Amino acid sequence: QSRVLALAATALVAMPAYAQSADAPFNGPYVGVSVGGAFQNSDNGSRILFDTNLDGKFGDTVPTTAGGNAFAPGFCGGAAISNVPSGGCRSDKDAFEFSGLAGYDKQIGHLVIGGRLEFGSFGKKLADSVTGYNDTPASFTLTRKLDYIGRVGVRAGYIVGEKTLVYGTGGLAFGKIKSSFSTTDAASKFTLGDA
Repeated sequence: QSRVLALAATALVAMPAYAQSADAPFNGPYVGVSVGGAFQNSDNGSRILFDTNLDGKFGDTVPTTAGGNAFAPGFCGGAAISNVPSGGCRSDKDAFEFSGLAGYDKQIGHLVIGGRLEFGSFGKKLADSVTGYNDTPASFTLTRKLDYIGRVGVRAGYIVGEKTLVYGTGGLAFGKIKSSFSTTDAASKFTLGDA
């Protein structure tokens, strides 16, 4: 199981759609852009989990006809380069994120309420894979790719002084993940599930 660490170097450019009143500097629409990156931690120790008895619990051993462990050769945290562990694995792919955002704030005295929508893409490059090897020999690779993410949020704040806004924000985030499976063993069949 791997995690993605997202580090965002946000360059937010406030671009009001029209001139804002000096009496209400936080009133009106705005747009901006954000550039960030997603960098994955080490996948050493990653493995594929199996549910061979179909009880909904993953972590079972896949037995050979002789009663051994079919995946005794082991696993690697990446996409297989060959059908044996000594061939190595490709490292998971990190990626830069490019996002756009639009929002609207309403100022009521010293109070400000508003909402915003963000949408970002990794250019279909952010990928996480894990590979298992059996003694056929053959490789079995599972890959997940995060294509895009989005956020819908609201905020509420209080104006301190003339141009400082202290606020809290919250909302929902969503994304599109694509999963794929590849193997060098054409004779084996597997059903993919969520662990």
